[in-house]
Amino acid sequence: MEDNPIQALAAEGRKAQALPIKIGALSVKRANQWVEESLTRPDPRFFCNGLIVENENIVLFAVSNAGKSIFATQLAEEIAAEEPVLYIDCELSDKQFQLRYTDTELGIRHVFPENFLRAEIDPEDIDGSDMDKAILSSVEEAAKFGIRKIFIDNITFIARDSEKASAASEFMKRLVKLKKTLGLTIIVLAHTPKVHGYQVMSQYSLAGSAQLINFFDSAIAIGLSAENKNYRYVKQVKYRAGEKHYDASNVQVYEIIKENGRTFFDFIKPSTEAQQIGETIGDALEVPEDVKQIADLHAKGKTLRAIAEELNVSLGLVQRRLKKAEKMGYKPVSNVSDVSAVSDTENEEEPDSPVQQELWNTPTD
Repeated sequence: MEDNPIQALAAEGRKAQALPIKIGALSVKRANQWVEESLTRPDPRFFCNGLIVENENIVLFAVSNAGKSIFATQLAEEIAAEEPVLYIDCELSDKQFQLRYTDTELGIRHVFPENFLRAEIDPEDIDGSDMDKAILSSVEEAAKFGIRKIFIDNITFIARDSEKASAASEFMKRLVKLKKTLGLTIIVLAHTPKVHGYQVMSQYSLAGSAQLINFFDSAIAIGLSAENKNYRYVKQVKYRAGEKHYDASNVQVYEIIKENGRTFFDFIKPSTEAQQIGETIGDALEVPEDVKQIADLHAKGKTLRAIAEELNVSLGLVQRRLKKAEKMGYKPVSNVSDVSAVSDTENEEEPDSPVQQELWNTPTD
């Protein structure tokens, strides 16, 4: 059956009305039209507990040696479980990367998802003045292979003049254009200026030109904790889509550890930024339930292996939670008198996979 010519003409008329009006470099439509057309496209997906929003330019920043590369790799690995990810590593050599994800003593190496792709640049092959152009051109080429999630570690290496407003603006304009035209999600790592003591992290903590933060849709900061030198806290300092889950009243506290060849941020608890920078340290801290449970069982005389079997967890996890209970000053509930909160675990049964030495004495960036 042929289409009704009147309906066809009406459809053509509506289609013509939907075309944008060009005013110079501007594409102009009615506000309702923008909304109606956007409704036909899928909403952006959220990754990594809401930290990463699809189709955004995101900056992840921290002071040197806070572990931002470790955390970024962890985020990239989580996304790679679903789709291809390209991690452009301008910081570590291949050997440094291998050592970070290998336990040489036990001969264990961490296995990444097949979708996790890592790239390096040989600076001798590229004129420093053209580094930013070379990187962005490479990102554009990667998109032709279907890669839509890109990590760039880090902006200081690529845009060496990021302190200057003009240089930062030019680099970020091209980055924004790539995001929009190719549908990319780009996570850029950056530094903060050197700080003394523990300070509140905000979007103004980002190093470089003050204009730089304006080009990012969202920003994630990693702060050092005054509660424990090995702790880090993660905070959202800027966002545009979705919700701001992790603000100053709900930062996420982690400890950098190495286990089974993998270096990663091990989640400890939610907290407030005030507690983490030392404003209210000394008040009662919220102790995670699993830490309480394991510490209580251990105080009642149960061995590490018995606790692991009862809770169906690894011996290494039991040891780590006992250490956290001790660091947080948790006093276990015990039916046994004169039992210390956490006894010496060195004489306990050895775990099947010994807990690896934490990495506070090794570079974490």
